[in-house]
Amino acid sequence: MRILLFGTSQIHNVRRLLEHNGNEVVFFTEEYFNMPKYMKPFLFLKMLKNIDLVYRVYSHPKYDWRLLLSKLAGKKTLTHWIGTDVLDAMREYRKLDITTKLSRTLIDLNLAGSPLLKEELKEIGVEAVEIPILPSMKFPNMASMPRKHAVLVYAPEGKEFFYGMDYVKNLAKEYTNIIFHIVANSQDNLLLPNVIFHGKLSLDEMGKLYDEITILFRFPEHDGLSIMLLEALSRGKYVIYPYRFPNVFTPKSRNFEDVLSCFVSIITTTPTINNDGARFVRDVYNESNILKMYNKVFIEIMKAGF
Repeated sequence: MRILLFGTSQIHNVRRLLEHNGNEVVFFTEEYFNMPKYMKPFLFLKMLKNIDLVYRVYSHPKYDWRLLLSKLAGKKTLTHWIGTDVLDAMREYRKLDITTKLSRTLIDLNLAGSPLLKEELKEIGVEAVEIPILPSMKFPNMASMPRKHAVLVYAPEGKEFFYGMDYVKNLAKEYTNIIFHIVANSQDNLLLPNVIFHGKLSLDEMGKLYDEITILFRFPEHDGLSIMLLEALSRGKYVIYPYRFPNVFTPKSRNFEDVLSCFVSIITTTPTINNDGARFVRDVYNESNILKMYNKVFIEIMKAGF
């Protein structure tokens, strides 16, 4: 199959998978955006020749002229929703924006990058098939489990509140005997002896840190498919996560009392490897399984009379 692909940087992960499966993938990317604006539609139409499928990664809720040209040219179209685009779509849906609704008629099939995104899309009337977008990741060996509980937190600078640092601060104050490791952030503004800010770490450094922790605390305001979530599970760690996902701990609500209760249910037990979580990730999120998902979707979209 010959596929015209455009969208966010995630297109590189999609391209790697699709080409591995024998598809020919052509990019329409930012290298073309330096040309005069009036020339872009002509270039896009030229690229549509001999294309079987137009594949967009990240869906802006507003009108997309590339999808319009694709449908006018009689091409099948597919959109892969990956995170904040779903949040944007939910906001536009509440506004009852006519442009947003019309733009959806240009999409033959929707894909969602995670179970959460699929569920949120359904709430606004968009049916999607779940297919994750993953980097070329080989799941690491199971990490060792320390005797004492310790917590890993991803909270990049400038986005601390979004990633739940308020919860971390309160948990760390409550349990001073437990170490909290903060990565992607070197701004030690909590000034608590049991909170360590590591800044940005290399893959080797992260691997060593995983051997020191038992829990990943990932509590963002919104999430797509978190690679760190999958990595922690594949290493046999516990995960506290605000959304339903197999083999993680999900508090009843975002209230601190419920988060605390969930946290306590873990730290009052002896650390053991989360074998169910590791097995689930390795069985479901491996490349051969994802390629099977793509094959099924491509057969469906090419047979359908959209």
